[in-house]
Amino acid sequence: MKKFHILLFISILITGCQSNTGSKSGQEIDKSEQSEDMAAGSDEPVSDQKVAKTEKSIAYKLAVLEKGGYVSEDDQIVKRFDNLLQQLDNKYDVNKQQIFDMTYKLKEVAKERGLKASMIKVMEGATQVNNLTYPEYLGSYLTLIEKGYNHDDAINSIKLLYGM
Repeated sequence: MKKFHILLFISILITGCQSNTGSKSGQEIDKSEQSEDMAAGSDEPVSDQKVAKTEKSIAYKLAVLEKGGYVSEDDQIVKRFDNLLQQLDNKYDVNKQQIFDMTYKLKEVAKERGLKASMIKVMEGATQVNNLTYPEYLGSYLTLIEKGYNHDDAINSIKLLYGM
């Protein structure tokens, strides 16, 4: 049954990351902020008129989605997400964009099922778990919170099941 949940979650990730769930994705954040960057009375973004502005970081996008609104680019949560992305990128065979996509999808699936999942806590938990791929970890985590486990109990159970 556990493998079924993991495979189901992986298939949801693969197909669902491409669909619009009604919340802002990373690209939508970039687009909405791009329109805010337009200079008054000009067709060129402020960034084109001054210095080229870099695309918002994945950590920044995660922070905005986690907080549900504006976050300063130098906010501590952005720094924390950046650190977690680096750790997970080094630990798992997935890149930062894939980590973003899968973690955000988990949050959305949990929300659709009436559950809450903090992306920062989910990612912090992933740093403590060994012997699983990132999608397997997320599938196990989702299965456990669906069964009523709180975050800490879910992480401890995964560590017990799969080794630390």
